[in-house]
Amino acid sequence: MESLGADTRSWIRPLDDEQRRSLGLAGLDILDTPNEERFDRITRLARKVFRTSIAGITLLDGDRAWFKSIDGFPERQMLRKETFCDITGELGRQLVVPDATQDARFASLPGVTGAANIRFYAGKPLLDQHGDMVGVFCLYDNKPRTLGPEELELFEELASWARQELLRTTDMERAKDVQAALLPAEKPIMPGYGLAATCAPSQHVGGDYYDWARTDYGTAAGVADVMGKGEGAAILTATIRAALRLASFTADRDPSGRYDLGQVMSRIAAIVEPDLITTSTFATVFLTHIEAATGQIDFADAGHGFCLVTGAEGTVRLIRGSDLPLGVLPGSGWTQGTFTLAPGETMLIFSDGLFDLFGGTADAIQDIAAMVRSYDTPELLIEDISLLAREGKALDDVTAVAVRRAE
Repeated sequence: MESLGADTRSWIRPLDDEQRRSLGLAGLDILDTPNEERFDRITRLARKVFRTSIAGITLLDGDRAWFKSIDGFPERQMLRKETFCDITGELGRQLVVPDATQDARFASLPGVTGAANIRFYAGKPLLDQHGDMVGVFCLYDNKPRTLGPEELELFEELASWARQELLRTTDMERAKDVQAALLPAEKPIMPGYGLAATCAPSQHVGGDYYDWARTDYGTAAGVADVMGKGEGAAILTATIRAALRLASFTADRDPSGRYDLGQVMSRIAAIVEPDLITTSTFATVFLTHIEAATGQIDFADAGHGFCLVTGAEGTVRLIRGSDLPLGVLPGSGWTQGTFTLAPGETMLIFSDGLFDLFGGTADAIQDIAAMVRSYDTPELLIEDISLLAREGKALDDVTAVAVRRAE
């Protein structure tokens, strides 16, 4: 084979520092965003601990210095060339200036000669995920001073915290948006029934998921809960979502035209179990199909067990199967059960996050059932479950699907 030669990469033009910084800031997607407590907490703490006039998180964007957070200073941006952080950016390393009036690089800056009367400055470069400098964590004071070894160590720790928050903006906020987008965009319309659902991760992203879809004779709905929470669980949840969609589209029908949910569950397992086993994780899944004309509900339960049906007269039925979660025992089978949702009854499928909010004991089921009975519509019920998840500071993801059959 003919060699392409060493000059085949000559079309690649190396980026200079400013171009890399600009691309890094674009990747963070944080410029000109509102104040956020997670950043303001850092600058408030820094100003208090070091007893300085100002503490800030500065991003160097073209010819401006924009403050993602600044405590002790009223403006959100300045000309970059008029800031201490501009020099820190040029140096690309930590900089401490004991007395700016004695340093020719800073003595003529407006912050030194003007009302701010800046004398002391400390700046630590903030790097993006590729190691390129995008900003500076900085301290300012109106009297000369320096930082001792322990103060420098603390300063570097706070700068590291600020950097972690900047990177979390990219990774976590985008992950949150993606996971939210994977939830169903539209609610199925089924005359004679009301439907509502919520999925509230305890962190930015979580391991819970719900799905629903209109079919030719009713509505399919289900809830999945991957062991754990956070990013790892969210990745596996996305896999389960894809497997559920694929298994549903390819599922066989029985002679009467009904879906076999046991078969659907088995097909989901065949797709996701290798990943679950590799990561030592399991997932519980509860699938249902509601027949609109009769209220008959076919279900398959992979170790989930949280489905209750309440009636206006105070009746409570806990619907559960005896099959194992996905990922526990490879090659397990899943069966289909059936029950009927009578007129006036409400079915609630939920994750263990809601169960835990109610105490996590046997009494919790009765308490959840009482909550279900107290609402006339699924929408109002789900609205308050979402509120409870937020205000109750749920330690686990809270997901719920409610279906009410009209009387």
